[in-house]
Amino acid sequence: MISKKEQLVGLKNESVLKEDIFEKETIDLIITSPPYNVGKDYGLEKEDNLTYEQYLKFSKTWLKNCYNWAKKSGRLCLNIPLDKNKNGKNSVYADITTVAKKIGWKYQTTIIWNEQNISKRTAWGSWMSASAPFVISPVEVIVVLYKEEWKKPSLENSDISKWDFIEWTNGLWTFNGENSKKVGHPSPFPRELPKRCIKLFSFVGDVILDPFAGSGTTLIEAINHQRKAFGLEINQKYIEISHERIKKECYFSAEEKFRLNYLQSKKITERFEKILEELEIDSWTTNYKNQTSSQLIKQIWEKQLVKSLPNSTRGILLEYLIAYCLNSQGILPFYLQAKINLVFDAVYDIALFSEKLSPIVLSVKTSFRERYKQASFEAKILKDVYSPAKTYLLTLSGQEYKRLKEKNQQDYSAVFEDIIAVDKEEFDELLKSLGKISFRKSTKKEIVVGGKLFD
Repeated sequence: MISKKEQLVGLKNESVLKEDIFEKETIDLIITSPPYNVGKDYGLEKEDNLTYEQYLKFSKTWLKNCYNWAKKSGRLCLNIPLDKNKNGKNSVYADITTVAKKIGWKYQTTIIWNEQNISKRTAWGSWMSASAPFVISPVEVIVVLYKEEWKKPSLENSDISKWDFIEWTNGLWTFNGENSKKVGHPSPFPRELPKRCIKLFSFVGDVILDPFAGSGTTLIEAINHQRKAFGLEINQKYIEISHERIKKECYFSAEEKFRLNYLQSKKITERFEKILEELEIDSWTTNYKNQTSSQLIKQIWEKQLVKSLPNSTRGILLEYLIAYCLNSQGILPFYLQAKINLVFDAVYDIALFSEKLSPIVLSVKTSFRERYKQASFEAKILKDVYSPAKTYLLTLSGQEYKRLKEKNQQDYSAVFEDIIAVDKEEFDELLKSLGKISFRKSTKKEIVVGGKLFD
């Protein structure tokens, strides 16, 4: 029996069908994708091939156990198919939701996951005829259920950004599925799925459970977002795969030098040298003193340590590396995470203040997706208030960068002066041009009204 007083961080070789694994009211959020009963080979004697009645009975048992383990404010994010055609057509989503509600789970909402996976389609039914066509939906669903109370105390620590909240509360999520050969599991879901559920439906420090842990994807995202993670898995092979993935993909791995405790601390000193010390960048930059800023960033970014970091952490690292380059070339003062007077609901990654040019803002993005729209919007509202302002989007080279750079150059209404790859020589040219400008601090009565000042 695992006491709810213990810190639950681990993976147990147990079946979700055993009702005494946890004490009652232990879990804050359950995220899982159970077997779909479509004949998948999970490497066990018992195949994924029950009758539909047996499958619903199996679902009832594990859903009841999870209900008992969940706190009164506990939630369940259940990734299941909309329907299935193997061994007869069945409305899986509707039937399992009904089973869950009969157990006691209360229904909150359904998120449609558009994984855009219809390219392998081979069955059409009556081709180009109304006789008996097959309709196939390239989507799955994430059913969001709760035990007794939907509203949680608002005093807890949420770590979701404004833009993620706006994007993810739209009930249509579009991202690709995971490659089963890459992960080593027949039915892995992508890290994006549990990441969104964790940040949207739980607080920092909550206990997360995946009762069908598989290759450990939910645990990885829970750990990387400062939750207490626990998983159940009956196949020892997948437990071993999970442990290996956690070592490689979670930032507490043995070779991890970053520690990242600075991300959780709100007491980062204003002195740049202290931040470099916490990031341990000094030891990285010692060997690159004769290189340009773009060469420095390129070589650091190629390190395996950096490649293994979560995307959110890589973004913060890139921001501080750019700040390091500004500081080393004497481009001072500048502000990190700056708030600009009269520009509401926007925080700028790096801002400098020039008497003649007003603010010069550097938006730093390691990847785009909806982030490009966010950066464009923030650049536009800045220029609406301060027309002389200059805005640059800093990122890494790649296909996404090339496409957006060309688009920005061809669009007469583009809000960015340029889109710059910080691992290319054009970043060095930008620094040279900034080095010719005289910057100064901005008083609270003037432009920049918030952010950490580095001078």
